[in-house]
Amino acid sequence: MKSFLFFLSLSLLWPAGSHASEDEDQSARAVSLSREEKEARAWSVRGSLQFVSGKRVTDDFTRDLIDGNACSLESKMRPIPLGSVAWILREVGALTWVRSLNLCNNELQRLNMDMGSLPYLEVLYLDHNKLKELPTTIGGCARLRKVRVCHNMLESLPDTLTSCTALEHVEVTHNAFTAFPTVLCGLKKLKFLDVCNNNLATLPQDIGDLTCLERLFVCECCLRTLPSSIGQLTQLYVLYADDNAIDHLPEEIGRLTNLMHLHMPGNRLTFLPLSVGGLVSLRIANFAHNALERLPSTLGELGRLQWLNLKGNVLHVVPASLGRIIRLSILDLRSNPYLLSRGRWQGAWGQNEITDHFEDVARLDEPVVKAISLHTVLAFMVPF
Repeated sequence: MKSFLFFLSLSLLWPAGSHASEDEDQSARAVSLSREEKEARAWSVRGSLQFVSGKRVTDDFTRDLIDGNACSLESKMRPIPLGSVAWILREVGALTWVRSLNLCNNELQRLNMDMGSLPYLEVLYLDHNKLKELPTTIGGCARLRKVRVCHNMLESLPDTLTSCTALEHVEVTHNAFTAFPTVLCGLKKLKFLDVCNNNLATLPQDIGDLTCLERLFVCECCLRTLPSSIGQLTQLYVLYADDNAIDHLPEEIGRLTNLMHLHMPGNRLTFLPLSVGGLVSLRIANFAHNALERLPSTLGELGRLQWLNLKGNVLHVVPASLGRIIRLSILDLRSNPYLLSRGRWQGAWGQNEITDHFEDVARLDEPVVKAISLHTVLAFMVPF
C-alpha cells in the first residue's frame, strides 16, 4: 500500500513521460564523474535539487522523491562515503529553496557549508553525527523553526542562533554540554525545548524569559534544583525532570497554572511545597522514587488530577485531602513501607471504605488493585 501511494504521489507530481528525457540527460552528465561523486549525485534524480527528498542510494543512504521542499540524506545502513561528504555539502548549499534538511547518521565532524545560503530552511535534522559545533552561519536561516542535533558532541551553541527568531523547537539531547547553553534563552518564540542527558547541573534564571515555552524536558541533567524563574513559564503544560538530584521545588512552581503533566521521578524530593495546590490544570503528577515523607494538604485542591504516582517513597501518611479529588482514578502507593499501618490510611477515604479492603491488601505480596469509591489504589505491600 505504501509503495502504491509513493508511486501515485510521483505520478501526480510529474506527468508520465515528462521527465524521462531529463533523467537520461542527468545520467549522461554523470558519466564523467568519479564513482563516489556518482553515488553522491545519484540522489538527485532530476537536474534541479530544490524539490528532492533523498533516502537510499546504493548501500550508503536512502532516496525517495517525497515533496518539493525536503532534502534528506539520512543514512540507514552506513554513512555517506567520506569522499562524498564535502561534495554533498557543497551541493546542499546550493539548494536555495530547500525547507527541510536531514543529515542524520553520517558521522559528520563538521558542517562545512554556508547555512546562510538556505534562507528558506525551516527544519534541520543533524542527529547521530560527531559534530562539536554548529556553523555560525546558521544565524542566516531566518525562517528556521525546528532544529534537532541529538547524539552529537556539542559543547556550546553559536551566539548567532539568536538571529533565528522563528525558532520554536530545539532538541539537543545526548551531547557534551557542561552548562546550559544560555543562547537558548534568547529564543523568544521557543515552544519546545529538550536538553536531556547533558551534564548541566543548573538551569539559568534567564530560562524564565522563554515565556512562550510549552514543553520542557530536562531529564538526566544532574540538576540539583529548579530556578525560581520557572514560575514565569506560564504557558508551560509539560515538564519532565526525571532522574536528576533535585531535592526541593521552588514555591514559584505553583504559578504554572497551565501545567498538565509534571514528571519528577528519580529525584531526591523530601517534601512538596504548599504552592503545588496552584497547579489547577494538573492531570498527571509523577513523584515516584523520591524520598517524600509527607504530602501537603493542598494536593486536595488539584481538582483535575487523574493520576498521582507516589511509588517508592517513604510516606508516613496519606492526607485526607486527597479524598476530595473526585477525578483521581489512579493513586500509586507501591513501595511505601510505612503505610502498612491501617490507621494511617483511614484519613483519606473514611474508615468504612478503607478497612474493608486493607486486610486483603496487607496479606498479598502481588500487585493489588482495589477500587475505593471512585479511586483506584495500587499497593505493592509485603507485610512485616
